[in-house]
Amino acid sequence: MLNNPNYLRELEAEETKVVRYYEELYLKYQLEKYAEVIEGAETGIHSYPDDPLLPKFKYIRAMALGALGGKEEMKVALDSLIAQHP
Repeated sequence: MLNNPNYLRELEAEETKVVRYYEELYLKYQLEKYAEVIEGAETGIHSYPDDPLLPKFKYIRAMALGALGGKEEMKVALDSLIAQHP
């Protein structure tokens, strides 16, 4: 932080980027583009593993899996989410 006077600004810009990415996924979910949501959520999960939005990426992935693959796939994904993020 002392070495980089723009640290806070860069941190805020990164968080804004993650939020916008999630919002785009949510819009795709509303448009029923479930395959794109699954792929995008997996990218978000791997790209932002320490972000507070990680559970939301996993949740929207689970919901899209349910829409495409049925309740059982959704249940497995939700159980995993709950186990990892109580």
